[in-house]
Amino acid sequence: MEPFIHNHHFNYIQQQIYILQYSVKSVHDKEILSAIRYEAERKITSIFTSLTEEQKRLVTSFSDLHQEHEFYGYLESLLPYRVMFPYMTEVEVKNLFPNKKMDVPALSYINFKAISYLGWNDHQLQKKYIIYPFKGRIRAIEAHITSIQQKNVCALCNQFTKVGLVTAQTENSSGAYYKAVGNYICMDSYECNRNITNIANVDTFVERIVTGE
Repeated sequence: MEPFIHNHHFNYIQQQIYILQYSVKSVHDKEILSAIRYEAERKITSIFTSLTEEQKRLVTSFSDLHQEHEFYGYLESLLPYRVMFPYMTEVEVKNLFPNKKMDVPALSYINFKAISYLGWNDHQLQKKYIIYPFKGRIRAIEAHITSIQQKNVCALCNQFTKVGLVTAQTENSSGAYYKAVGNYICMDSYECNRNITNIANVDTFVERIVTGE
């Protein structure tokens, strides 16, 4: 079976499993617990556009689990089927941006199966860099980031976290920059990737930058 679980899928599944695990410990009515299990199964299967019978059996194989180690075992069983973010070398990353002397994170330490986008900050230059595959093409965004020293809702992961004001110039179809778009985005891209359960917000953000709409 080929990998089919993207990072945001896995995060959502993990979220639902933690809820179910808590319910197993705290809910003693069997009918209510059965309904919670059914709802978790419904929610998890609904995040995929389509599933083969084999894929569905895998993602719903938590139905009869009760113990904490069983739930962790279920999550571990999904790991071989996580889809990897397109791997890139340092040279390939730098070639996506005009400034070839930019700092690049240690790519060998990044789990490319656990990210929806590749993002990092250059605090000295007050820059945030984002790489994301959008509509069949790898897009690179260089933005200005200002730390606001407070929490707000991140435009990408939709969680209440420590964010910065990220301002990026947009471009039209001819590549001419003509306006800036500002969003609150997590300062920590690693944590942001762990929180993303719906990729639609990332798509919307990138689309605004690359189309100017």
